[in-house]
Amino acid sequence: MFPQLFQRFMAARDEKSLKWTVILYPLICTFLFFMTVSIGVIGKYVFPHLPLNQTDAVFPLLLNRYAGELLSALLLTGSIAALMSTLDSQLLTVSSIIIRDMPSQRFKTNAFRRLLIAAIALSGLLIAVNPPDTILEFINKTSFNGLAVLAPTVIGGLYWRRGNRYGALSSIATGELMVVLFYFDLLSTPQLLPVIPIMLASFAVYTAVSLLTHAAENISLVFTLQRRNWAWAGIFGLFFLLGNDFWNWNQSRALLLGLPGWIWYFILLGVLLSGAFALFSFGKRPFRSLGR
Repeated sequence: MFPQLFQRFMAARDEKSLKWTVILYPLICTFLFFMTVSIGVIGKYVFPHLPLNQTDAVFPLLLNRYAGELLSALLLTGSIAALMSTLDSQLLTVSSIIIRDMPSQRFKTNAFRRLLIAAIALSGLLIAVNPPDTILEFINKTSFNGLAVLAPTVIGGLYWRRGNRYGALSSIATGELMVVLFYFDLLSTPQLLPVIPIMLASFAVYTAVSLLTHAAENISLVFTLQRRNWAWAGIFGLFFLLGNDFWNWNQSRALLLGLPGWIWYFILLGVLLSGAFALFSFGKRPFRSLGR
């Protein structure tokens, strides 16, 4: 549900390019997150007594100890460039969302756009200078869960004729409130990742409020659901549930090549998800029977 990725998807050269972006995305994410987790594990063994509030510095600390000055500079420059690429797309996306949705024309001036981007960037800088947790922990608790809340609104807006603004606003407000409650430990689900109950509640509120308000307003935008898509909805929903591998939590015993079983599990899940996207995008025939 990353809004900045939605904008980038719209820049695809053609439909085939867009489909390959979707297919390769799980494989790329699996590789990148494996690398970041590996760096953290290595940092834990190299600097076992590193204070918690300094764990964000593991990567430069490792470079300083094991890489030369030139290589360290190149790697740090590359990571900062990647960060800036993400940051500028997020700033532009957030500002465009607010500007396009503002009802008054006076908010659409260039001066307001510049001030808006500067204000958002400054707020992010203030959080980064004095974060309440480590940056990674803060993002994990807030950003990913907060973005997942948008799923009912996006899916309902695309495929459900009864979905409306009241359901969307209520769903987002409920989901984001739960994100805050989980962040401050006012809600807890020991055997479930917080995103599971957050999304279930968001979907339930979106559905209930949309039905109760009886205000169908996006009929012209809704795509007609084919019968085969219901089968695919179940398949991708199963992938979502399998990502909550509570049976592997705290299991660190090596399974293969020195890696614990949960890592191999997620590598397999990423490969299978990529394959499912490929079949969904290009191969209709194998799943015709599922839609009957």
